[in-house]
Amino acid sequence: MKDNTSQLLSLFSIAVIPFIPNNSLRYITVISTVLTLAAYLVYTNTPNRQVGWLDASVKELNALFDQAANECIRDPRFVYEAGLKLSEINYELSTLRSRVMSMGYTPWRPYLYHLRAIASSIQECRLEIEELRSSVLFALERARQQWYREDIDRRLATLARAFPEGSSHQSFAEGRRRISLPTNEQSYMSA
Repeated sequence: MKDNTSQLLSLFSIAVIPFIPNNSLRYITVISTVLTLAAYLVYTNTPNRQVGWLDASVKELNALFDQAANECIRDPRFVYEAGLKLSEINYELSTLRSRVMSMGYTPWRPYLYHLRAIASSIQECRLEIEELRSSVLFALERARQQWYREDIDRRLATLARAFPEGSSHQSFAEGRRRISLPTNEQSYMSA
């Protein structure tokens, strides 16, 4: 809530500037607005905050992976590959967290050097998280499509057995498109 408050305060002060009659008060308002925005940008881009965002993303990814492990039972290779990638991401995040904690006791000159290295590591980790998330979501959708496809086939077979001479379900069956499903050899993970 504090982040939203500082953003709203900055926007409000920018909107009020034309209505301030005194020039010196205008300058003070402009300077305080710029300083508030700069402080907000620095605060939200600290390594601690970025690692916290990555932590939340990995927790969400763990829950998504658990769901995918339950729904993608027919593709064990994907489950094991994604699980391995998720374990690697968890290890990478733990290493980043310890590096960020150790930066708190670093003098300012080495701090700036380490800040650049940690920022690039955080960006790489963020990209890996997004790549795995999209891969897991894609695998979930493919598993659901396969389940829907099998459900359609079951229902059509039931209709064919129950009404062998009816033509209403045959026209539906003839008009629907076939969706190609991946075989078990195909993987959802990119190499």
